[in-house]
Amino acid sequence: MAVKKKAANKESCNWVFNLIVKILDMMRNVLSEKLFNFLKKWLLIFGNCGFYFASGLALLIGLIAAIRMESFEAFVTGLAYALGFFILQYVAVRFANAGDKLIENNKTGLSSSAFLDSMGLLFMLGGVLTLLFNSYLAIKLGAFSPFLNGLAAFVVLELFALLALNPKTITLDVVPGTSAGQEAIGIITFFLKSFMKLIPIVFGIGIVVTTILMFIHSFGLFKEGLGMSIAWTRVSGAFQTIAVVALLPLIAYIVFVFVFLAIDIVRAILSIPSKLDKLAK
Repeated sequence: MAVKKKAANKESCNWVFNLIVKILDMMRNVLSEKLFNFLKKWLLIFGNCGFYFASGLALLIGLIAAIRMESFEAFVTGLAYALGFFILQYVAVRFANAGDKLIENNKTGLSSSAFLDSMGLLFMLGGVLTLLFNSYLAIKLGAFSPFLNGLAAFVVLELFALLALNPKTITLDVVPGTSAGQEAIGIITFFLKSFMKLIPIVFGIGIVVTTILMFIHSFGLFKEGLGMSIAWTRVSGAFQTIAVVALLPLIAYIVFVFVFLAIDIVRAILSIPSKLDKLAK
């Protein structure tokens, strides 16, 4: 009787665990590699098109700001960013897909899927909570920008969850015999590879969202006094954000290469004992 009661208690305690397992299995089918490739393709297209729109908008905003604020510097700023965006677009497009080959050529492993499943669950919940919180802020403040930022963060976090639940997408395999050192490398490279894999999508989302916000903020230039100055400050911030987003593919590429250089050195050090054992035999 006591054994049955103990078994019943165990089952009652495990129902949450089993439910989460079922949810993750279901989401693994929804957040698939096919979905990732679809979003990557179209967000890259939107990002590239958004660059042209942002460039023309920067020139127009600079002209309007120069007239409204009676400042030639505002026109020069808009013109400089408009021309700079064309150059930055070339750099962004050249490096947008460069990470795929690096990820493919640098395979890593983890001893089990426990870490990946846990990260997948946390990223999914984090994305939903971020969207809900930013939606609340948008309603509370009567502004559209918090919702856009929350939506962008939601997409990125859910895609992090997708990569965690589909580790083969980033050439991360589950290898039971992985050592503690290799496990640490696997955890570090999971975040590094995931970020690198998401760069084209972050680029597309960043350009689209920031360009929309820049367009919205530009209407403030038709206000008087302080409202006009605040609008110009916000628009200038959007110019800078677009420039940073455009440089992300290049920055991520350089960071990935040098971090993996350090990882390869650590791998070589970790392999010394096994090589010495083989020589001793």
